[in-house]
Amino acid sequence: MRQYCLAAHAMKILCLTVFPDEFLALQRAIHHPWQETLTPCGTPYLATDYNGLQLALVHLSAKSLANPQRLISLGDHLKPQLIVMVGICRGNPAKVVLGDIIVAQKIFTLPTANRTSDSAYILAQPWQGRLLGQSSAWQQQIQTPRPKSSLHQRGWLLHTLYDHELKPDHCPPPQAHPERRHHCPDWPLIFEQLVTEKLLTADPVRLTALAIDLIRDNHALHLATGFPHDPAVPSVHLGAIADVTHTNFQTEEDPFATQTHLFGLDIGSAAATTLATAIDCPAIVIKAVQSYGNPQPPLPFRAYATEAAAQFFLGFLRHLTPQIPLSYSRSP
Repeated sequence: MRQYCLAAHAMKILCLTVFPDEFLALQRAIHHPWQETLTPCGTPYLATDYNGLQLALVHLSAKSLANPQRLISLGDHLKPQLIVMVGICRGNPAKVVLGDIIVAQKIFTLPTANRTSDSAYILAQPWQGRLLGQSSAWQQQIQTPRPKSSLHQRGWLLHTLYDHELKPDHCPPPQAHPERRHHCPDWPLIFEQLVTEKLLTADPVRLTALAIDLIRDNHALHLATGFPHDPAVPSVHLGAIADVTHTNFQTEEDPFATQTHLFGLDIGSAAATTLATAIDCPAIVIKAVQSYGNPQPPLPFRAYATEAAAQFFLGFLRHLTPQIPLSYSRSP
């Protein structure tokens, strides 16, 4: 068992990102001047001091993702006491909602992300408490408006039309509803989907019997709202993430169908934990859910997810007190 102790002086934290928008989101979230510099081997990084912490921000190159051993010289130069990867991921729709935060409790590498295989990484218990026990004030700092999910838009359209058909003199039809642009911004696409699925008729716009059965089921399941509304703020989950950097989704089946224990699929987490193991340093992986399936443009939740992950990390930094020593152990 390896023992780690955070010293009483300013903690050095290495922040890693994979995509440019993740890198920019962290810069925007931390309103401190960043200094750009190079390691002796030529790797660029940004550095700043925040809340008594020394932060180094690195955008991982494709070469570093392909061969994490390339990062060892970076770790040897910066000598961090904690490595944190912050960014976005795909989420398991059975476990998370778009925009939610996943803190990796375990990290696997596909195609070996099964329950019986050894995890490459396990988040130590003290860090779990610090991450999950922080104030939820970070949620209020997210400035990017949360997009409306397809599920929310479909539910709003169907239930608004249901109300109109029941009380046409009191409830406007969805196409003329004053809140349509807010609740159903993708009206043409959602409407076409519902017609194709035989939940609506187009001319005139009416609910089918199949839709009415679905709506009544929703009323039974969602008594307060009538249909599954999008949450107002992200939830935080502690669960397993699989790194899919080297997985070809054109030929592989959906991992969530076979690896039901997974909360998310990401790129780069294995590089972060490989570096952490090589330099004997703890690591934390924080990812916000940008999509459920294979990423296809446009991704309406991507901007929201990148900022949510950055603000959660910033909330963690505010909660972290570098002057208090913290000892814990993790398995080799």
